[in-house]
Amino acid sequence: MAQKEKKPAEKGVPLLYWGNLEKKKDLSPSREQLAINGIFACVFFLIGLFLVAPNAVGYGALGILLTAVWLVASVAAAALYFYKAAHWQPAPVEEEAPEEDASLEERLKRLQSLYEQKLITEEEYQAKKQEILGQL
Repeated sequence: MAQKEKKPAEKGVPLLYWGNLEKKKDLSPSREQLAINGIFACVFFLIGLFLVAPNAVGYGALGILLTAVWLVASVAAAALYFYKAAHWQPAPVEEEAPEEDASLEERLKRLQSLYEQKLITEEEYQAKKQEILGQL
């Protein structure tokens, strides 16, 4: 039976990461995600208030202290998430710079494709074409 070749371990970003970190995409949460986190923090506060706090007295001072920490932390988290959601701004979109390595032929083909898709006018097409050909 033929043995399969072992593939060397791939170096780089583990699969556990979200997004493409090589391109350093913005992984900050959206306004909706921040608001949902704030709602969960409020639910966490209510659980502490109605389920944990009544039973904390039976554990003495330590139980009361831990319950107070629970409630303060959940209110602080909710306030922080709602504040961030209220002041959220989308990340600026960075336009990819045209590849300097692209050959003139590739750039002309891409320009022709844009023109055929009617994404640019004929005047823009001719002007850019002359600019590219001027780099010869």
